[in-house]
Amino acid sequence: MSPQVSELVALLTQATPAPPGSAIDVPSGAGPLFEAIVAFCAFSALLLSIWQEFARRQSAKPQIRVTMGTGIIGLPQGASDAQLLVEAANIGEKAVTLSTQAQLKLPDGRRFLLPPRNTHVQFPYELHSGKNCVTWIPLAQLAENLREAGFSGKCMLLGTYRDQIGNVYRSQPFEFDASAEWTS
Repeated sequence: MSPQVSELVALLTQATPAPPGSAIDVPSGAGPLFEAIVAFCAFSALLLSIWQEFARRQSAKPQIRVTMGTGIIGLPQGASDAQLLVEAANIGEKAVTLSTQAQLKLPDGRRFLLPPRNTHVQFPYELHSGKNCVTWIPLAQLAENLREAGFSGKCMLLGTYRDQIGNVYRSQPFEFDASAEWTS
């Protein structure tokens, strides 16, 4: 071991009795290096406690992921026509009660509630951890509804679900062509 390291170890391990009322035993002659180490440890402990509190609060919050996509639904009478699917998945630990089926937020801010019969669950619905629910609408019907509302061409839609305490869970924007001729 080099003489400098030996001297440093000796400084850091050398202990003298603390003066009365002192909270910590500070070795005499410890100097700025010891103070820097103590400050670093205190700062690290502060960061760790802040991180633990943040993680605790995050785990207590509902975590619902909403996604949109197109697909075909398997029915007893065969496959459905192409559908817009809006899915809510509970990726957190806390169960959440969704109040209604999915809504679409239109480009002008209006909301369009998807038909209540187009889902595999009954609302209000308690969405437990690791579970999902899906609401759908035929693409041809959606295009027609959008055209009746005054939209044409490509529209950006947001899928949303609401829970019973007022939280709104949103998907990423989804581009949909209201002018396309979707088969029904």
